[in-house]
Amino acid sequence: MQSIERKEILHYLFFAVLTAFVNIGSFTLYVPVLGMRLLLGNTLAFATTVIFAYFTFKIFVFKGKSWTPGIILKEFAGFLGTRLFSFLFDMGMMTLFVTMLSLDKTGIKILSNLVIIIANYFLNKYWIFRKREGAGG
Repeated sequence: MQSIERKEILHYLFFAVLTAFVNIGSFTLYVPVLGMRLLLGNTLAFATTVIFAYFTFKIFVFKGKSWTPGIILKEFAGFLGTRLFSFLFDMGMMTLFVTMLSLDKTGIKILSNLVIIIANYFLNKYWIFRKREGAGG
């Protein structure tokens, strides 16, 4: 594995874990601490996390240099699309394993985030933040 690719993966893992902490932390704030209903708190945690993740991945992981409105709109739309899929997966996990099977909500939240981290790396690298010729990344 090339040094640059290894560095990118390490950066991704660092920020993905940080993003998972933002997701789990905001979920914990919204649901157990503030007493929001499970799915509302999970939705707000999702929104908080998507905004944090887009900027950290663009800047620190995939080294996006283009900040033109067209590029940002295209990237963010794709990023949001993948995150909506992740959100639906997460909601399904929370609904099935917490609401229906009464398993530990924090444990399921962590498991869900691990699956999402792996899937999103490939979606980010090869679709959202792929290097475009002449676009400056």
